[in-house]
Amino acid sequence: MTIGTIQKFKLAWAVYGLYRQWEELGMKEFFASKKVKMTIIGLLTTVLVNVIGLPESQANTITESVMIIIGLYVGGQAVADGVSKGATSSGSQK
Repeated sequence: MTIGTIQKFKLAWAVYGLYRQWEELGMKEFFASKKVKMTIIGLLTTVLVNVIGLPESQANTITESVMIIIGLYVGGQAVADGVSKGATSSGSQK
């Protein structure tokens, strides 16, 4: 099953509408975060897999792959943020 041209346009318009709403919020710094962007991409991937109607085995594989990649990315960013701020394993600052 494929998405028709009109449905693709509606989906793109909905995403654009969400983007405009985010721009109006006073949370630009929050949405500029790489971790938030990766989380949003993961959520959109999950939604698109369900909208496109892939077989369950393919959907599970794609979802698990995206979750692993995002989890590793967020974890790596957290470690990098901790190191860049001078945190040590004991919790004291340099």
